[in-house]
Amino acid sequence: MFARVQALRKGFSEGPEDRQIALMSLKINVSMYLSRYHV
Repeated sequence: MFARVQALRKGFSEGPEDRQIALMSLKINVSMYLSRYHV
């Protein structure tokens, strides 16, 4: 999980399109993480 977040943080410094994709995948990861532990 944390390695993925670091990889996404690297993506934030690249371009606006990459940032958009990284933000979407981050939201998906967070929602999956929350749904896994709040069931």
